[in-house]
Amino acid sequence: MQKWIVGVAIAGAICCLLIYVGLSLTAIILAFRKARAEEEQAGGGTAKDNKAALVDPAAVIEAIGKLVEALAKAGPVLWALIGSMLFLLIAAFAAGLFPKVL
Repeated sequence: MQKWIVGVAIAGAICCLLIYVGLSLTAIILAFRKARAEEEQAGGGTAKDNKAALVDPAAVIEAIGKLVEALAKAGPVLWALIGSMLFLLIAAFAAGLFPKVL
């Protein structure tokens, strides 16, 4: 029963982390789409002519910088949540709840 409770707690922590990462990635993707739509409107359709163009690395770095700033402003509650999930995961590995791979 004890392993079952710990397993459910670990699964919940992992689900929370995955939801957080998914929401963060969704926000980044929506920001890129919004920026691309604004470029198409301002450029007169130049983005449509170059359909095979890759994402500008400078834009990716800028978006990552904005994400880091947002995380820094999020406060200690978010960092405590992430820290507790990581601690829970480390504790599960230490307790031997996951099978050994090697």
